[in-house]
Amino acid sequence: MIFLDFYDKHSEIDAVISDNYYDSYLITDKLVMLGHKSIGFVGTVTATSSIHDRFLGYVRCLMENGIDYHEEWTIPDRYADGTLLETLPYPEKMPTAFVCNCDETAFRVIGDLQRLGIRVPEDISVTGYDNYTVSDMCVPAITTVEVDLTEMAHTAVNLLLIRLRDPQKPAARHVIPGRVILKQSMAAPPKSGN
Repeated sequence: MIFLDFYDKHSEIDAVISDNYYDSYLITDKLVMLGHKSIGFVGTVTATSSIHDRFLGYVRCLMENGIDYHEEWTIPDRYADGTLLETLPYPEKMPTAFVCNCDETAFRVIGDLQRLGIRVPEDISVTGYDNYTVSDMCVPAITTVEVDLTEMAHTAVNLLLIRLRDPQKPAARHVIPGRVILKQSMAAPPKSGN
């Protein structure tokens, strides 16, 4: 058995995951480099190990750049069982950017913001994660992290073969880096923004 795209800290099973922590750090840093100083995160932090690691990468980037973390800008997108929330609880005072835990959530956030009369990226930038088809279907197209699915699958198959030869080998997590794909949903903050 092997875990693909998630891990369980309580099990002794090999896992192949994307570099959720560092890739989220990198995409948050792209926003910081554009001048954003008020950046929120959309995703239920405790729902999955992937979301949790992406949140920690986002927080690390804020800390390293001396940017304040605002709890009210961490917006849940699902219940603990994975069921999506019917509506997202946006704060009254919005940040100038949102780092979303996945492209589907980013797609949803962009739609919600547009219905509220908020322009993306002119008023608020939005980023995603995964580079799924929805990231290109969205208007504007979602700046995202592309997960190297081919390398993840290749690594998983190799690990299974190794495990067959040596069942007693200690289990490990294998982290596969992704890359930031710049599209249209990210821009410098508005002049009046933070």
